[in-house]
Amino acid sequence: MKRSAALPLLVTAGVVLASMVSCGTSVSGVETTNGFTVSATADDVSGTAPPNSQIYLCDTGYIPCVDRGTGIQTSADLAGRFDFSISTGDYSVMVITPDGKTAGVHFKNASGTAGNRFEESRTPQQPGSITGSIAGTFPGDTLLIYLVGMCHYRLVTRQNAAFTVSRVPAGEYRLRIMVLPDRDTTEAVPLYESDVTVAPSKTTVLDPISLQE
Repeated sequence: MKRSAALPLLVTAGVVLASMVSCGTSVSGVETTNGFTVSATADDVSGTAPPNSQIYLCDTGYIPCVDRGTGIQTSADLAGRFDFSISTGDYSVMVITPDGKTAGVHFKNASGTAGNRFEESRTPQQPGSITGSIAGTFPGDTLLIYLVGMCHYRLVTRQNAAFTVSRVPAGEYRLRIMVLPDRDTTEAVPLYESDVTVAPSKTTVLDPISLQE
C-alpha cells in the first residue's frame, strides 16, 4: 500500500497548488498511457495518466491555504495508475504530466450510487492562465484568489494587487475572491465571483476588479 504525502506548496510561474489532507493510494500494474482517464464510484476514484504525473483531487468546498474541504495530491505510478478514497461530494481531478501538459475532469458522486461508475477521458494539453488585478482598496491585508473546486490559488496584498494563475487546464471555472480567512474563522464570505474560460496555451486577461470596503 502506497500512501500519498500531504501536498506540498508548489509555487510555479504564479500558481500555487496546495492540500491540507492526505489519502491512501493503491496501485497495480497496467499498460502505460499518454492520456488521462478518471473512473469514479460513490467511494473511490481511480484512473490512468502518463507515469509519474502529478494528480490533484479537490472538492468544491476546498479553500486553499486553510484547512477547509478536501484537497489531495498523489503521483501516478510507473504503470500510470492512481487511486483515491472519497466521500460524497462534487470533485475535480487534475493531472500535470511530466512534460507540463494538463487536463481536468469534474464529476459528482452521491451516497448510495455504489455500482454506478462515472468514466471520462481527456487528452492533456498545454495549460492556459488567468491574469488580472485588484483596483483600488479592499478589506483586510491579504486576499485569497482561487478557482472553485481546484487547487489553484494566489495571494494578493495591498502592495502587489496583480495576480496570475498559471498551469490551468482548458475549461470553464468559477473565480472566487475573499479575505484570507484564518483557521479559526467559521465562515468565509466571498467578496467577488465570476465565471472564467481558459483555453490551451492562452492567457485569459480579466478587467481590473473593484472590491468594495
